[in-house]
Amino acid sequence: MTDEELMKMYQLGNIEAFQDIYQRYQARIFGYLKKRGLTNEMAEDVFQQVFSKFHHTRLRYNPKYPLSAWLFTLTRNTLIDEHRKNQKLKNNVNLDSIAELSNSPETAEKHKIKVPLDALSQTEKNLIEDRFFNEKTYEEISHELGILPTNARQRVSRAVKKLKTIFKRRSHET
Repeated sequence: MTDEELMKMYQLGNIEAFQDIYQRYQARIFGYLKKRGLTNEMAEDVFQQVFSKFHHTRLRYNPKYPLSAWLFTLTRNTLIDEHRKNQKLKNNVNLDSIAELSNSPETAEKHKIKVPLDALSQTEKNLIEDRFFNEKTYEEISHELGILPTNARQRVSRAVKKLKTIFKRRSHET
């Protein structure tokens, strides 16, 4: 049976068809992820995400395209999403340490760190405090502001960029 025939059966609810597709592609997808420099643990996480997305988007598959191309596009996009998520986590580490230090004036003084929140507008301060100090989700922030979660995320991102610019400027002055 071709991949496309199996996919059609899977779209109709045939679990054995999914198992056949999984068997055909598991080694190739895992190898693809490993060749991109992922550790085994990271590759396994992304691999699981790929097949979860594969399952949830199976009805969107268009049989006029090869299944392998669709599956590897899904894999590549999932890998990109994971990379972006990891970059955001790395970028937010500085903000997490700011949050920890701000809770302890002695520690902040000891390390001579001044949090330049005063240089931000009141709205920007509130966004930073809600997201990183109060650990509110973007959905919670958006609900409070009456905006979409994507807009809340964007506003927080802009405030973070402004804060980083202020930090860089101050670090170059000292």
